[in-house]
Parts: sequence; C-alpha cells; structure tokens
Amino acid sequence: MSTELRDRLREIQDALGVVDGPEGVERAGDLGAHAEAIERYAAELTAEGEEPGEAAERLTGAAKAVRRAAKAAERYRVNPLTRDFSQGRFALATGQARVRLGGAIDVLDGVPDAAADAS
Repeated sequence: MSTELRDRLREIQDALGVVDGPEGVERAGDLGAHAEAIERYAAELTAEGEEPGEAAERLTGAAKAVRRAAKAAERYRVNPLTRDFSQGRFALATGQARVRLGGAIDVLDGVPDAAADAS
C-alpha cells in the first residue's frame, strides 16, 4: 500500500476535523467529494489485490458516514425547526467517519487493533 494513499486519507480525515463543530455544518460543502474520494480509495485497495478486507470495509463505512453527514448538513440548511437535531447528526457522522478513516489508516500501517487486543 502506498504512502501516498495513506497521506490522502489523512488529509481527508483532517478536513473532516475542520468541519466538525457547531459552525462546521454550515461549511460542509466538500463532503460529497470526500465521500467519492474515500470510495475510490476503497476500490483501489480491492483492485490492488492486497488484503483489502478490513481496510476496505472501514473505508466503505467512512464513506457512508460522510454521506450521512452531508444529508444532515442539507437538512440543517433546509429545515430550521430541526437544526439542533441535524447538527447533532452531522457531528456524530463526521466523528464516525474520522474514527473509521483512522482505523483504516492503522490497518494499512499494520498497527494492531486495540479492540482485538482487549478480548
């Protein structure tokens, strides 16, 4: 796995950290592009024939979470009555995406899974 791909994933993870927070939902315009990029990287992993299993699954989960965040941001803009709920959904989804991206990067780096060590 190339370090270039890991660096791109870290950049997306950092970008998601910037949009997290109360004012972040209003600056969430790049989420669709981030989701597409994550899905493309998951497909690259599968195409390379390396052990894509866990890393690709985590990337797919991250892409889904980013799409949920984009939907929450859209609901935030469209419906003022549910802004508090939409903001909460947005924060939860971006947090999940960041954690899943971090997990995928750890798998690609060969870092042992802490959850597996706990059992």
